[in-house]
Amino acid sequence: MAKSKKKSGNEKKIDEETTSQESSSLSTRTTSEIGEISGFKVLRWKAKPESEVIREFFVKIHDVSEPTRRKPLGRTLLILNIPPFVYEKNIRQMFSAFGKIDEIFLHQKPTLSIPNQANKYFPSEKELVDGYKVAYVVFSDIRSVKELIQIKTNEIEPLLLNGEIHAGMRICFLFKEWIDDYNSQIIDPAVLEEDVKQYMIEFEKQEIRRKAAEKQASEPDDEGWVTVTSQGKRAGTKRTESTQEKLKAKKRRMEKAVLNITPAQIKATKAKQLEELKKKFDEDKQKIALLKQQRKFKPF
Repeated sequence: MAKSKKKSGNEKKIDEETTSQESSSLSTRTTSEIGEISGFKVLRWKAKPESEVIREFFVKIHDVSEPTRRKPLGRTLLILNIPPFVYEKNIRQMFSAFGKIDEIFLHQKPTLSIPNQANKYFPSEKELVDGYKVAYVVFSDIRSVKELIQIKTNEIEPLLLNGEIHAGMRICFLFKEWIDDYNSQIIDPAVLEEDVKQYMIEFEKQEIRRKAAEKQASEPDDEGWVTVTSQGKRAGTKRTESTQEKLKAKKRRMEKAVLNITPAQIKATKAKQLEELKKKFDEDKQKIALLKQQRKFKPF
């Protein structure tokens, strides 16, 4: 059996120095130089051509076991590390250089679902994406995604953001974007009135169709048969604990009511209740007398 050879102190010292040099060289290399990290391709970008600050996107092909129709496999690109001041139109402008884009979906984190279409008048807070986000970019051609993934990071210049960014800690990013977004939320009264009219017209049409369907269902057919639905006029109640208690109490009341039908039965029930009260009164009277007898003054 071969014995493992132990290293001397000098050999251990040389190995430790070599390992430390390798780790330090890796730590000094940026993700842009590595080109790939944890299965994600690194794409560099910056706000303006003269900008010295270079940021990075992490992208990969969207590959899941249960794909959706709006996020097809092969044509969908997943992008991470998107800052709050980068909007859908910026992503479209930057990645349109690789091919035609069909759709872009923004999420707070990677997901298989599709964002709900925002309501024009009552947007939900769940539809808002704040802070850093992820994007799913759906290209028209599968070759666009393949070519983008095969490009080496250092072979292309950093992508440029389409839009002006106001730098500085005290100045917020993209004032114009936020102002335009706020102005777009202000509802024009004329447009609102027209939308309400259209909604009421559609609602009345649906009500007419519903009532006509109900009337038709309640009328007998050619053979004299009438369609009977499973649901009655009153919807069923949920089987909760409080509902069960109410049903039990109602059942007890009904049982008592069944016992007292005729006048003779009612009279006999009242007499029995009175007799039970007298008996209980006599028992309580005896208990009080017994307590009085036991209550004696014992000073010693």
